[in-house]
Amino acid sequence: MLRRNGFTLKVMTLNIWNYNDPWSERLPLIIKAVREENPDIVGFQEIRSDLQFDNEGKNQAEQIAERLPGYNFVFERAQIDGKTRWEGLATMAMHSILSFDHLKLSRNPNEPRDWRHQRIVLRAEIELPVGPLHFFNTHLSLSEKCRDHSIVEVVDFIRRFKSNLPKIIVGDFNAPPDQKSIRFMLGETYINGKKTAFHDCWREIHGGEEGLTYRVIDKLASRIDYVFINSEGEGAAWKILDSRLTANRPDKRGLFPSDHYGLAAKIRLGI
Repeated sequence: MLRRNGFTLKVMTLNIWNYNDPWSERLPLIIKAVREENPDIVGFQEIRSDLQFDNEGKNQAEQIAERLPGYNFVFERAQIDGKTRWEGLATMAMHSILSFDHLKLSRNPNEPRDWRHQRIVLRAEIELPVGPLHFFNTHLSLSEKCRDHSIVEVVDFIRRFKSNLPKIIVGDFNAPPDQKSIRFMLGETYINGKKTAFHDCWREIHGGEEGLTYRVIDKLASRIDYVFINSEGEGAAWKILDSRLTANRPDKRGLFPSDHYGLAAKIRLGI
């Protein structure tokens, strides 16, 4: 049961752009962005381990975590390239992580933009003052066709877990709001006869404002990063209080933390 006074939760998502140069200069900017937001939970995408670039044997999740004392973290490999490199996801939380697991999303061997890249969804059960929350983090395929297939796998995975709190999923969905996978998340269309009902935190606060999150060279191109919260009836009352771009300012030299902007959302759980 939720405590009577509820709890205000802040979550954040950021694709860190793996080890693209200059990582040693971007890392402090990522840390600064997280410290400024001070989220309860943050999901990172494109976390990489590469023996050529790991610092003292520490992958990018470990490098970030050691600079953010007070955060617990889990990470999971998705795409594995031999013995020396992998890429995956990480979730960090100011609260205890009770359990975690992941689902490997299916790949299409006939789709060049999909079969080379293993995709996953990572779940972390996080102990909040109002009870355990299931938090999901994902990074979907570059192929629109494959996203339309794997988004159903993601939602089916989310539905396995019962909770007195709503479920939240963040990540790089590689899809703008008008594509079918996002409209499916919002309950606006069916895929394979299935339907779901999530809320897009950005849209709930900003309506039709673009909220672009992905930059190509130095030009904003599309909104493909999201914070979704479910409304499928099992959870207690909640309200989206705020949603905003973060990690979206360059330093004095014009360097950004990543090729993505981050997204933060504040959600009131309970009364």
